[in-house]
Amino acid sequence: LLQPIEQQVHALRSAAISEPSVELELLAQPRRFRVDLVDDEGALISIAYDPEKTGAEWSLNGKNAPLTPWNERIHVHLYWDGSVVEAIANLLRSCTVRVYRAPKGPVRAVFSDADLDALISLVATKIRPISKDRLTT
Repeated sequence: LLQPIEQQVHALRSAAISEPSVELELLAQPRRFRVDLVDDEGALISIAYDPEKTGAEWSLNGKNAPLTPWNERIHVHLYWDGSVVEAIANLLRSCTVRVYRAPKGPVRAVFSDADLDALISLVATKIRPISKDRLTT
Protein backbone atom coordinates (compact mmCIF):
# COMPACT_ATOMS: atom_id res chain seq x y z
CA LEU A 1 0.00 0.00 0.00
CA LEU A 2 1.29 3.47 -0.89
CA GLN A 3 1.71 6.05 1.84
CA PRO A 4 -0.17 9.40 1.40
CA ILE A 5 2.84 11.27 -0.03
CA GLU A 6 3.65 8.35 -2.35
CA GLN A 7 0.01 8.36 -3.50
CA GLN A 8 0.26 12.08 -4.31
CA VAL A 9 3.52 11.61 -6.25
CA HIS A 10 2.06 8.65 -8.15
CA ALA A 11 -1.06 10.66 -9.02
CA LEU A 12 1.02 13.63 -10.16
CA ARG A 13 3.30 11.48 -12.32
CA SER A 14 0.45 9.53 -13.90
CA ALA A 15 -1.93 12.45 -14.56
CA ALA A 16 -2.35 13.22 -18.26
CA ILE A 17 -3.56 16.13 -20.37
CA SER A 18 -5.63 14.86 -23.29
CA GLU A 19 -5.43 17.92 -25.55
CA PRO A 20 -3.46 21.18 -25.77
CA SER A 21 -6.04 23.46 -24.15
CA VAL A 22 -5.08 23.79 -20.51
CA GLU A 23 -4.34 26.27 -17.76
CA LEU A 24 -1.44 25.18 -15.58
CA GLU A 25 -0.52 26.70 -12.23
CA LEU A 26 2.81 25.80 -10.67
CA LEU A 27 4.01 26.86 -7.23
CA ALA A 28 7.55 26.02 -6.13
CA GLN A 29 10.20 26.88 -3.63
CA PRO A 30 12.94 29.16 -5.01
CA ARG A 31 15.27 26.24 -5.70
CA ARG A 32 16.40 24.78 -9.01
CA PHE A 33 13.66 22.80 -10.77
CA ARG A 34 12.51 21.76 -14.20
CA VAL A 35 9.12 20.44 -15.31
CA ASP A 36 8.64 19.18 -18.85
CA LEU A 37 5.28 18.51 -20.48
CA VAL A 38 5.93 15.54 -22.74
CA ASP A 39 3.99 13.33 -25.14
CA ASP A 40 4.94 10.06 -26.85
CA GLU A 41 7.52 11.88 -29.02
CA GLY A 42 9.23 14.05 -26.40
CA ALA A 43 9.08 17.42 -24.70
CA LEU A 44 6.54 20.00 -25.85
CA ILE A 45 6.90 22.56 -23.07
CA SER A 46 9.71 23.05 -20.56
CA ILE A 47 9.43 25.25 -17.46
CA ALA A 48 12.59 25.77 -15.43
CA TYR A 49 14.00 27.91 -12.65
CA ASP A 50 17.65 28.11 -11.60
CA PRO A 51 18.61 30.77 -9.03
CA GLU A 52 22.29 30.44 -10.00
CA LYS A 53 21.65 31.75 -13.53
CA THR A 54 21.72 35.40 -12.54
CA GLY A 55 19.61 37.50 -14.89
CA ALA A 56 18.16 34.42 -16.59
CA GLU A 57 16.68 32.44 -13.69
CA TRP A 58 13.34 31.55 -15.35
CA SER A 59 13.10 29.61 -18.60
CA LEU A 60 10.16 28.68 -20.83
CA ASN A 61 11.15 26.46 -23.77
CA GLY A 62 14.64 27.91 -23.68
CA LYS A 63 13.59 31.58 -23.53
CA ASN A 64 15.20 33.02 -20.38
CA ALA A 65 14.22 35.94 -18.19
CA PRO A 66 15.29 37.34 -14.83
CA LEU A 67 13.05 36.29 -11.94
CA THR A 68 13.31 36.85 -8.22
CA PRO A 69 11.21 34.89 -5.72
CA TRP A 70 7.91 36.40 -4.65
CA ASN A 71 6.91 35.70 -1.03
CA GLU A 72 9.66 33.04 -0.97
CA ARG A 73 7.95 31.24 -3.85
CA ILE A 74 8.09 30.83 -7.61
CA HIS A 75 4.61 31.05 -9.12
CA VAL A 76 4.07 30.25 -12.81
CA HIS A 77 0.65 30.58 -14.42
CA LEU A 78 0.65 29.04 -17.90
CA TYR A 79 -2.00 28.95 -20.63
CA TRP A 80 -1.59 26.47 -23.49
CA ASP A 81 -4.04 26.63 -26.38
CA GLY A 82 -2.96 24.81 -29.51
CA SER A 83 0.32 26.21 -30.73
CA VAL A 84 0.43 29.16 -28.31
CA VAL A 85 1.85 28.95 -24.79
CA GLU A 86 1.66 32.05 -22.60
CA ALA A 87 3.14 32.08 -19.12
CA ILE A 88 3.32 34.64 -16.33
CA ALA A 89 5.84 34.17 -13.54
CA ASN A 90 5.44 35.80 -10.13
CA LEU A 91 2.88 38.24 -11.58
CA LEU A 92 5.88 40.09 -13.02
CA ARG A 93 7.37 38.38 -16.06
CA SER A 94 5.53 37.06 -19.08
CA CYS A 95 6.65 34.94 -21.98
CA THR A 96 4.94 33.59 -25.09
CA VAL A 97 6.27 30.65 -27.10
CA ARG A 98 4.90 28.52 -29.93
CA VAL A 99 4.61 24.74 -30.09
CA TYR A 100 4.63 23.71 -33.74
CA ARG A 101 3.32 20.18 -33.48
CA ALA A 102 0.20 18.54 -32.13
CA PRO A 103 0.72 16.22 -29.17
CA LYS A 104 1.04 12.53 -30.00
CA GLY A 105 -0.78 10.77 -27.20
CA PRO A 106 -1.47 12.07 -23.70
CA VAL A 107 0.75 14.80 -22.27
CA ARG A 108 2.31 14.25 -18.85
CA ALA A 109 4.42 16.32 -16.48
CA VAL A 110 7.92 14.85 -16.12
CA PHE A 111 10.30 15.84 -13.34
CA SER A 112 13.08 14.32 -11.27
CA ASP A 113 12.85 13.53 -7.56
CA ALA A 114 15.06 16.58 -6.89
CA ASP A 115 12.67 18.76 -8.91
CA LEU A 116 9.75 17.27 -7.00
CA ASP A 117 11.31 18.44 -3.73
CA ALA A 118 11.05 22.04 -4.98
CA LEU A 119 7.43 21.75 -6.15
CA ILE A 120 4.67 22.82 -3.79
CA SER A 121 1.74 22.37 -6.16
CA LEU A 122 0.97 21.73 -9.81
CA VAL A 123 -2.63 22.14 -10.95
CA ALA A 124 -3.93 21.65 -14.49
CA THR A 125 -7.39 22.81 -15.54
CA LYS A 126 -8.94 22.15 -18.93
CA ILE A 127 -9.92 25.32 -20.79
CA ARG A 128 -12.19 25.81 -23.78
CA PRO A 129 -10.06 26.09 -26.94
CA ILE A 130 -10.32 29.21 -29.08
CA SER A 131 -11.06 27.15 -32.20
CA LYS A 132 -10.98 23.52 -33.37
CA ASP A 133 -8.20 24.09 -35.91
CA ARG A 134 -5.64 26.21 -34.10
CA LEU A 135 -2.33 24.39 -34.59
CA THR A 136 0.14 26.07 -36.91
CA THR A 137 2.69 24.01 -38.79
